[in-house]
Amino acid sequence: MADPRSNRRIRGLDTARLAFGILAAAGAVPLAEANSIQVMPSAALGGSRFGLELKLDDPASNRAKDAYVAIGHEKGLQGEASLEVGFTLDPSGLVPARDGRPGTLSFLRLGRRRGWSGTGLVVFIERTPQGTWLIGAWSRDDATGAFVLAGRAPLPLEPVTSGAPPALPPRIEIEWATASEPAGRAHGYLRLLSVAGDGERALLLENADLDNTRQLVDYVQLGVVAADRAPGVSGRLLLDDFEVNRTAPPLP
Repeated sequence: MADPRSNRRIRGLDTARLAFGILAAAGAVPLAEANSIQVMPSAALGGSRFGLELKLDDPASNRAKDAYVAIGHEKGLQGEASLEVGFTLDPSGLVPARDGRPGTLSFLRLGRRRGWSGTGLVVFIERTPQGTWLIGAWSRDDATGAFVLAGRAPLPLEPVTSGAPPALPPRIEIEWATASEPAGRAHGYLRLLSVAGDGERALLLENADLDNTRQLVDYVQLGVVAADRAPGVSGRLLLDDFEVNRTAPPLP
C-alpha cells in the first residue's frame, strides 16, 4: 500500500484559495478586521495568478491577532523531522509601528501543535533603521525550552529606482532538520537561501548546531503567527509560492 503521506511537495495557496472561496460565499471573510489575510490577484508575485495579501493593524491599537494559512495534518504532515519550505515575499508595504518598538514580524512557524507551546522554529523579518530588511529565525532549545537566535542575515531586496520597473522579490527556501535527521547527526540544521529569477541560489545563513531533537513538525503556518508577541510593523505584506517539501535535500 502506498504511503498516504507520499505527496512530497505541498502547495499552500491551493488550500488558501479554496478556503477563501468558501468563506466569501458564506459572507464570513473578515475584510475589515485587524490582521487579515486574503488570496488576491493583486498580491501575485513572480508571474503567478494569485498571492496572499496580509494586512497588519498597528500593534498600538491592541487589536492584533494571528492571521495565517497553514499546511498540516490534512496535507499529510505528521511528526516530520526534516522539511524544505519555500515562499516569495515583498515587505515593501510595511512600516514600523508607531510605538517605537523594533520593526520585526514573525511570519513563519513550524511546530508540533498550533500555538507557542508546540512551536519549534519561527522565521522573522526585521526592518533596520536604514530602511533595509533582515531575515532570521528563532529555534526552540531542547535543553532550556527557550528560543535561541539561529541567525539573521540581510534580505536581498533590490531597490526600486525612479522610472525603472519594480524588481521581483527573490524566492526564499528554508532547509531544516532535527538532530535526529538524518541518522547520526548530533545537532539540528537550518539553512536559508534566496533564489533569484534566473534560478541563481545564494546562501543567506546556516546553523548546524541546533539542539532540537524533540522539535518535530505537524504544522507549517505562514502569515502573522505571533501577534501576541507584539509585531513591530503594520501595513501590507505580500506572500506567494508557499510550498512545503516533506523530503528536504540532504544536509551537510
